[in-house]
Amino acid sequence: METLVVIVEADGWDLHAFGQALDAVLQVKKQAIGNCLEISQDESHAYVCVMGPDDDGLFEDWPKELVPEGPFTAFSVDYRKHTVAETIVSELTRQAEVVIDTNFGEVLSGRDFVSRLAAGEGSWEWWHWDDED
Repeated sequence: METLVVIVEADGWDLHAFGQALDAVLQVKKQAIGNCLEISQDESHAYVCVMGPDDDGLFEDWPKELVPEGPFTAFSVDYRKHTVAETIVSELTRQAEVVIDTNFGEVLSGRDFVSRLAAGEGSWEWWHWDDED
């Protein structure tokens, strides 16, 4: 599994709010698994957990302008297929200010993430390092 970090820059976001934001487009398992949600799209699954604001390395190597100054909640999104992660980010971006850390060297706003997906028509492979096959 790979991990995407999603920062929602708003007050009051928790697993319940995260699940509600996705409920219209994805299947969200309402039962929390420990401190996580299971989100499904077709045959693909993602697991979303809340990260602590002081988790080690959360904003390490981030551009200063993208580090939230106000209230935020950090979520880790563990996924196997990148398409479910793309749907999660796209839907969240419609509803809140979001910043994404791909864990493959890119930190960008949710809007920029969605724009690059649309413009790249599948050629932007954000889910791995450039030199991986």
